[in-house]
Amino acid sequence: MSQINLTSPAQLEGSGAINALLVDRFLGEVDETLERKSIMRAFVPTQTLIGTDTFMKKRIGGATVAGVQPGSTPQAEKLQFSNKSVSVDTVILARSAIFKLEDIQNDFSALSKIALEQGKKHGKVYDQAFFIQGVKGADAAAPNLTDWESGTSVTLDAAGDESDPDKVIDHLIELVAAMKTKDVELDEMVLFLNPTLEGVLLKAKYLSRLDGAGTASVEEYRVDQIAGLRVMVTNNLPQTAGSHVLNSINGGSDFDISATEAKVLALVLTPNSFLSAESIGLTAKVWEDHGSISNYVDSYLAFNVTFDRPDNCGKLRSF
Repeated sequence: MSQINLTSPAQLEGSGAINALLVDRFLGEVDETLERKSIMRAFVPTQTLIGTDTFMKKRIGGATVAGVQPGSTPQAEKLQFSNKSVSVDTVILARSAIFKLEDIQNDFSALSKIALEQGKKHGKVYDQAFFIQGVKGADAAAPNLTDWESGTSVTLDAAGDESDPDKVIDHLIELVAAMKTKDVELDEMVLFLNPTLEGVLLKAKYLSRLDGAGTASVEEYRVDQIAGLRVMVTNNLPQTAGSHVLNSINGGSDFDISATEAKVLALVLTPNSFLSAESIGLTAKVWEDHGSISNYVDSYLAFNVTFDRPDNCGKLRSF
């Protein structure tokens, strides 16, 4: 019998690895899901960190403006400097194993489901890390620099107030006003709510929303804008005391959440709230283990984040 010219649907341009397109499609679907599911991925710029494990950012204190007396030489002022750093030392991995690769090699739907699930989990872990640091930034003292301010934390007055939409809105307005007094730019602030608080606010008779042109209007049963801030709802704010996967390898405590911190109901943040770095961007691999006759499906990345400007971090918490 003559040799059969096999067609490999997962091969790139008819040559090379017979699973090349399988891997490429898997990576694309994980990456697409991460970008779609993660709020903070688009909200905060992340530094690429190569050649070192630590990214350092310079901080500068406020300058002083003074009048000039005729005939006199103005004195130069001494500006203060400090720094803030973030280190990337942990790889976060999602791994699945599939027995008998040949049975699914041309079935993209199986990998699509794995990609969807892994992308969702990567997005959740990514956003949770940022929101944990946002909580800690809201509780942080002011850095020892001129004109730098502390974070802002507002607490509801009594137990059960988180179920009263009017009281919640009053305290959110208080939170935003307090941050404005620290010269935080209104157009950079975004209000992040957990779904439970959104449900409470939906009980308010009228809520403000933005139309397609960015014009505020009043409409029932929408939570799009409060106190002039765009609202985003996320299930990734801390809800229970515990730790985070970024603490799991090196035994750190930067991402531990206490019972008090877990009382957060809403966060007000800006892109300047954070300092983040990434050494390994999202990477996907499909590889075969002959010992177990299985195909391993991996997706991983290495990043870290810390709060940078406490004055750009605000939170509302329950009593």
